[in-house]
Amino acid sequence: MYRLVSAVLMTMSICVLCGCGSPAKDPLGRQAVTGKVTLDGKPIDVGSISFQPIAKSGPATASGAVITSGQYKIPAESGLAPGEYRVVILSPESEPKRSADEMMNNPSATPSKERVAAKFNKDTELKATIKSNSPNVADFAVTGEK
Repeated sequence: MYRLVSAVLMTMSICVLCGCGSPAKDPLGRQAVTGKVTLDGKPIDVGSISFQPIAKSGPATASGAVITSGQYKIPAESGLAPGEYRVVILSPESEPKRSADEMMNNPSATPSKERVAAKFNKDTELKATIKSNSPNVADFAVTGEK
C-alpha cells in the first residue's frame, strides 16, 4: 500500500513540475477532417471511413470515423498529419440482431455482406490530401458491389 501511495504522489509531483496539466502542442500538426459519403447517390446510413498514410517518410498518422447519415467527422485531437492518405470505406449490410447466447454458440457465423464495392475498401482506389491550417473536407461518392 505504501508503494502505491508513493508512486501516485511521485507521479503527481512530476506532473506539477513538468507542467503535465497544460495542453502540449501536437508535434504532428494533426488536422480535423470532415466530409460526406454517398453510396449509389444516397447518403450512407451507417458505415466507417479510415485514412491510412501513403508516404513512408515524415510524420504519419492513421485515423477514422463512423459514418452516420452520410457524414463523418474526425476531430483534430485524433486527426491526421498533413500528407497523402488512402481511404477505405465500409458499410456492411445490416443483419438481424442476435442475442449474446446466439453469438456465443455460433461465433463463426457468416459476417455481414459488404455493400460498398471492393475498389473503395479492400482494393481501394480512393485517396485524400490533408493540408495544414486549412479546412479539410473530403467527400466521397462510392458505388455498391455489383
